[in-house]
Amino acid sequence: MRLDLELFRAILLVIEESPNPTVKSNYSIRFEGISQITSDYHIHLLIQEGFLSAIDARCKDREYDYLEIGLTFKGQQFIDAIADHGCLDKIKDYIKANALPLTLDVLFKVAMTQFS
Repeated sequence: MRLDLELFRAILLVIEESPNPTVKSNYSIRFEGISQITSDYHIHLLIQEGFLSAIDARCKDREYDYLEIGLTFKGQQFIDAIADHGCLDKIKDYIKANALPLTLDVLFKVAMTQFS
């Protein structure tokens, strides 16, 4: 599955803009035109990389199933850096120009060191 940086950004923004400190579950984070498994996988990656916290409620019929999804401090720092589309585009351009691997960790490090 191809990683979608804009989807990472959109997920973080949905959680940040939630009226509650956490979003009830990954079922409540949906985007038009994006499959449920794709958005759930991206949420899973954000949790694995420490940008989000959640209760793992995995069951045998759903691989990615999380409850009480919230931003971590790292996630808040990251969304502050990439909230503006222009900043995310600059970060992606920097990564391409410097031939860096396109990972969440690299995105975060570039955002924190070059554009914060």
